[in-house]
Amino acid sequence: MNVLITGAANGLGLAASNYFATNNHTVFACDICKPKDKINIKGYKLDVTNIEEINILKEELIKKNIKIDVLINFAGIYDIGSFVEKDLNEIHKIMNINFMGPINVINILYPLL
Repeated sequence: MNVLITGAANGLGLAASNYFATNNHTVFACDICKPKDKINIKGYKLDVTNIEEINILKEELIKKNIKIDVLINFAGIYDIGSFVEKDLNEIHKIMNINFMGPINVINILYPLL
């Protein structure tokens, strides 16, 4: 089974990558900081807000004739505190990563699922 995971450099994304890899699945681990390649894990630098990067990943997977069986979107950021005390640019950054990021990835990679 081929599993693509965003936010795979740490936290839940890293744990999920390791879980699937140790259970003999192929993992495409994506993060803004490229995750390390390991047995059954291929790391990719991927900013989920960058449409061009997602399209480059898609084209690379197509060239290798790879289909994705499972897509897990863990990429996200958070900042403790009240939204009313935050700068609007920071709120837009959070929403772009946490909300639009999964939409971008699903929309572009859907043909590979």
